[in-house]
Amino acid sequence: MGLRDYITPPTQKQEDKTIIPSNSPQLSSKDSLEKHEIAAILNLIKTATFQGEQIEMIYSLVAKLQNQYNKLEDNV
Repeated sequence: MGLRDYITPPTQKQEDKTIIPSNSPQLSSKDSLEKHEIAAILNLIKTATFQGEQIEMIYSLVAKLQNQYNKLEDNV
């Protein structure tokens, strides 16, 4: 049983609470990450060491990156 077993993934209700202001800037295509760039970041995170207070933030970040990666994979 590892740390991953103690962390609950975000639920749909939590994700629905995210409010994006209508005046937030949209990313241009040059600022969007490509599949190989997301894979590189995920591999860097995989081999990195994080302290306790960083785990929740890193978990959330990795979940978002994985979702983007999977969406890009589905589009190919």
